[in-house]
Amino acid sequence: MQIGDKIRKVRELKGLKQETVAQKLGMSVTAYGNLERGESSLSFDRLEEIAAAMEVSVQDIVNLPEQFNIQHITNSQVGYNYGALNATDLEGYKAAIEQYKAENEYLKQQNNELLAAITGKKG
Repeated sequence: MQIGDKIRKVRELKGLKQETVAQKLGMSVTAYGNLERGESSLSFDRLEEIAAAMEVSVQDIVNLPEQFNIQHITNSQVGYNYGALNATDLEGYKAAIEQYKAENEYLKQQNNELLAAITGKKG
């Protein structure tokens, strides 16, 4: 699996759109898409910027196992192709996804509280 594929899979797992990451990086969606497709060269500095924009480490991207293929993400339901993963790997990934879901819910709650504090309304 090429680094662009891994970047795309991490972005999808994080529930981010290309537009969001491109905007954080100050680049066009086309230029960002070219990086994911491997059509543009990727420097280590740019990889660090992409990781920061997605709030992951470079190691999270580089070490994404090939067997962990995210087929699609829809309304926070993730489809998997487990390939040759063993039960321990699966449980680790499931735990990580549950942690991401819990963090997402916490952030939504914090967002609603901030919105209420600013506008006097619940979001």
